[in-house]
Amino acid sequence: MQYADIVIGGCATSCDHPLTIGGHNVGFLIQPLKEHCDFKQSSNRKAWCLSFFQDSAFERTVTVFFKDTPDNLHDPKAWWINTEDQPDHHRFEENVSLFLRGSRTKRLNESVYCKQETRLVVDKKNMVLFCNSHKQFERAVVCQALALAYKNALITGMHELTQCIKSNDEQHLIKLYEDMLRFKESLINSSLSG
Repeated sequence: MQYADIVIGGCATSCDHPLTIGGHNVGFLIQPLKEHCDFKQSSNRKAWCLSFFQDSAFERTVTVFFKDTPDNLHDPKAWWINTEDQPDHHRFEENVSLFLRGSRTKRLNESVYCKQETRLVVDKKNMVLFCNSHKQFERAVVCQALALAYKNALITGMHELTQCIKSNDEQHLIKLYEDMLRFKESLINSSLSG
């Protein structure tokens, strides 16, 4: 079992080595995303600094801290349960629900993905992955971090848009619109050229 504490914001640790999963560079993201990302890890692999949407007004950094115990975890977070060691998913149902939402209301049959020994259970920002591959857990954490970065960028953009409209600040509104167009254009152009 392993836990991940996920922090949206600046990298608060020393991550100066390229991120690898299973000894290989991260290569499962689509090309437009990869071109605007930078993934680093600490020397002991217990911390990752993931930068998404680089060179745009929507750049986001997500820091991931891997832990062996659930002590002092905050939302968003992730939990890996190794199915080689723990093949019976259902004995974890109550703990999974408490981990995900702080109540006993989440059921494992509400998994968003279920195939053989792999089961992915999510709720809002948090995730539990039952599988026999630590590499798969690490890939899922990268995807979770990407989703959180997108959500944070969208919420920030919506908040800025609301403020522009309330204050009738046309110049800021135009800048926000141009930033959004550049962000979208950079992803589309790199997608078409790749």
